[in-house]
Amino acid sequence: MENEKKKIPFKYIIPALPPVLFLISFGLIKRNRSAVLAYVSGFSYPVRMALGRISEHIPFSVMELFYTVLIVWALWYVIRTVYLLCRRDRSVSVLLKRLFVLVLTALYLISLYSALFGVDYYGLSFSERSGLYPAGVTVEDLTAVTEYFARLASEYSTLVRRDANGSVCEDMDAIFEYAGSSYDGAISEFPCLGGEIFTPKKMFYSVIMSYMGFTGVYFPFTGESNVNVHSPIAFIPSTITHEIAHQKGITNESECNFIGILTAVTCNSTIYRYSGYISGLIYLMNALARVDVDAWREIRGSFSPELDHDWKENSEYWDLMEINLTHITETVYDTYLKTYGQSLGMASYGACVDLLVTYYSDVARA
Repeated sequence: MENEKKKIPFKYIIPALPPVLFLISFGLIKRNRSAVLAYVSGFSYPVRMALGRISEHIPFSVMELFYTVLIVWALWYVIRTVYLLCRRDRSVSVLLKRLFVLVLTALYLISLYSALFGVDYYGLSFSERSGLYPAGVTVEDLTAVTEYFARLASEYSTLVRRDANGSVCEDMDAIFEYAGSSYDGAISEFPCLGGEIFTPKKMFYSVIMSYMGFTGVYFPFTGESNVNVHSPIAFIPSTITHEIAHQKGITNESECNFIGILTAVTCNSTIYRYSGYISGLIYLMNALARVDVDAWREIRGSFSPELDHDWKENSEYWDLMEINLTHITETVYDTYLKTYGQSLGMASYGACVDLLVTYYSDVARA
């Protein structure tokens, strides 16, 4: 009996050792830049690319299937736990064992995520790969670049197809089919953006993602980019190019926003270019409103009727989708970003303005 008691802890310690040891190793390796770069180039990136090649041949989002199974299992497990607690006398022992399984599952998922993508947060940024670093932003440069984006967004807003209500109605399948060519225009200037592109998946649970405040998700377990197709069509192409940036190992959200906009406006698709300009305009206008309201009002008044329609439609859509759940998911995601070294958290989504102004200030003033 005494020997049996001594063996009991190992039943719980042994399965917990792999993820715990990995997370300890992860905490150590992320402090060594050389080790991180070797790990990313030799393991995590090649593995994600291999997974992407496989999942690309699956017509639906494997990520959504994974989360569906995980959520159903978790619900069943909780219900089963309650049932067992009601039936057995040793309720504390049963509860601890059941909780251990949940914690262990979470540890394995966190470890696997960190192994496949988490380490990349400490690898080379886009600025380090490309040599383009954000410079200090003056109000004058911000105003000039915002005017530039507003002018081109207004121009392209008249070139895309619209329905009887004035909303963009470009073919969704064609938008996704073009994804593989969306980086062609930017690669000549930024060779670091080259390489394979796996066409993002349309999400079946898109409306749920909207309620959670997400337009797209990269899933390293399968190398998939997943895009919310319930949101206004005008913004979907730039979401696609943003999520493709994650495929290429860019983890910083502000850089992915910049890359998503840059690649969209430099490709040969009209709807992609419009999407890039209107998406960039949102970031720029939000930044300008904080420092020069008069300039913001003047630029806002220069919108073409078509751009004005899409601007209002987008605002109304997200106002409709904003519920308490949105604030919860933003808080969780903010914590997630900070956990992996992005100190700005969700604020890093607005930091792409510095890159936009740095890159476009000369052409905007020309």
